[in-house]
Amino acid sequence: QMPLGASANTMWVLGKPVDEARNSIVQNALDVGAKYIMFIGDDTAPPPDAFIKLWRHEKPIVTGLYTSRSAPVQPMIWRGWQEGSYWQFHIGEFFECSWSGMDLVLLETDIFRKIPPPWFSIHYDSMTDDGIARPIALPTEDIYACLRFREYGYKIWCDSSIVGTHIDRNTQIEYTIPPDWPH
Repeated sequence: QMPLGASANTMWVLGKPVDEARNSIVQNALDVGAKYIMFIGDDTAPPPDAFIKLWRHEKPIVTGLYTSRSAPVQPMIWRGWQEGSYWQFHIGEFFECSWSGMDLVLLETDIFRKIPPPWFSIHYDSMTDDGIARPIALPTEDIYACLRFREYGYKIWCDSSIVGTHIDRNTQIEYTIPPDWPH
């Protein structure tokens, strides 16, 4: 669902690594003058009102909640570096997080006008104790994007009332927050 009077465009990028595909989508959104980009992973099923709920927060970056494709599930949101998934929230809570997956997120395109490309990558220069930046490999392009967003002063917000389903393409098992999660 979109707000009345709004227009939307769907873009699929096939045959490219995820980071390159996301960069192509961002560039296309900038080229056509879009105000927002909503990334929804092709293995993620959001609730139908996800865009409207995320949009109403009026934040540059706001994610819904979805989980890993594993048992037991782990929320795809984090606070702090290498501290594991963030668990200390109740369904329906709106809170700041340090990192999020990018498969159910709404981003204002102005972010990408202020941050030079690439916006997504699996390589990042890390500053070490000796002051020398050394490249490190990241497990996903989402972490790189969140690092860049934070470098430029953006906060990442999570609306945990927007719960999506993450689907394993091979087994068709659907992963989501368990029904007994605290409310």
